[in-house]
Amino acid sequence: MGWGACAKAGAEEEASLVIRMMNGDGVEPNVVLYSSYLSMFAATGARGDRRAPYKAIQALDEMRALGLTPNEYTYSSVIASCASVSKQIGCQAAVDLGCSLIAAMRRDVLQVTAVPYNTLLAGSARAVGGDDAAMDVCWQLFGDMRTQGVAKTVVTYTTLIDAGARALDERILDQGMQLLREMKE
Repeated sequence: MGWGACAKAGAEEEASLVIRMMNGDGVEPNVVLYSSYLSMFAATGARGDRRAPYKAIQALDEMRALGLTPNEYTYSSVIASCASVSKQIGCQAAVDLGCSLIAAMRRDVLQVTAVPYNTLLAGSARAVGGDDAAMDVCWQLFGDMRTQGVAKTVVTYTTLIDAGARALDERILDQGMQLLREMKE
């Protein structure tokens, strides 16, 4: 199984072996390789590995130790691993991890777009129904985007509206039309 196949399949042991073999053969790891490797942890988290984001953060630290600078895609991969475990570790804990990564992006002077927020919002929305705090966390992320000056996208609005409708959240009933007008603008 090749490197990309290991990462896409979430085959953590095999992917780690491939990295060790590459290092042993003198192949220098790069940001693209690590971003691909980090994306694997979202798959393992989705399959129930509640340790996935912590493993991804550890791998991100290893990447930095090698002198590699993470980019937006690298961080997005790690943030996706946080979102993937929102049901397992609790929505607020998953979002707190993801927001710490967004703060790291800012420290690394990377542009923070709606993508990482939408990823966390989608993870929180999946937890609606099983986690009483999930809808509040969705609203928190929506507010954080406004506070941080991050432009919302159609995905932002539709994810929030869908989660609110499934949760029968009164704020969606009260603000639904306003949100639709904002989205159109």
